[in-house]
Amino acid sequence: MTQLNLTLDANKLTDAILNCDLDQVMKSTFVTVLNAYMESERDQYMKSKRYERDEDRCDYRNGYDERDFTTKIGTLKLNVPRTRSGDFHTQLFELNPSGWIKAYWLPSLRCTSMASPPAK
Repeated sequence: MTQLNLTLDANKLTDAILNCDLDQVMKSTFVTVLNAYMESERDQYMKSKRYERDEDRCDYRNGYDERDFTTKIGTLKLNVPRTRSGDFHTQLFELNPSGWIKAYWLPSLRCTSMASPPAK
């Protein structure tokens, strides 16, 4: 099983939560998760991790391409990893060629004031 390690800026997260900008929090978290997922895909393809020199290595990292990815919470700008040979392709866009994903498990959250009950 692949383990993904995420780094979130605590100050930005706290500020976003306190200012009720949960849509932006969800977007930035989703971008972080998807970018980490594509990095792990490239690591598996290359049979080596970043800065690791190994005899089994089959290619070399060659930066990133920026690509739009549309979700229910809006359009995200992702950094899609490349390899020098150009043979690596992430499954994220192969499964969704249009760049569209229906993220049912990622609800679009809105902040509401708890001072008064919602109108019925």
